[in-house]
Amino acid sequence: MLKILLVFLMSFKVYSAVILDIEITHEKGLGKKMILKSELMSRERAQNGKLITLKMKNGISLDLEVKYDDKEEVLPEGSVIEMSGILKNDHSKTIKPKSFELNVKLNSTGSVELKDEKGQKTTITLTPKEK
Repeated sequence: MLKILLVFLMSFKVYSAVILDIEITHEKGLGKKMILKSELMSRERAQNGKLITLKMKNGISLDLEVKYDDKEEVLPEGSVIEMSGILKNDHSKTIKPKSFELNVKLNSTGSVELKDEKGQKTTITLTPKEK
């Protein structure tokens, strides 16, 4: 019985996993000297091709898809993680969703800054790490 259990457990192949540190900063200008700033920080397990959705209390939402080579047990140093996302404001009908693409090396940080017509600025910072 023990041999059967051991063979069964050895038959599972372990694939690499990516942990993604996500930081979203949204700035809204109320005047020349006053800025309202909101932040969201999250650590997510990114599965290849699966969608990650984050929502802030102010209505900003991020849909992020991560792609990487998950056929190896350990990702080699310098592997590039491809990310594509859509940033939306659920509280506003006039602000259009903005899409972006970002390629970041493993254990490096990449960021994208998106601005809208009303002077609002959203910065998304992504750091992929291997688990």
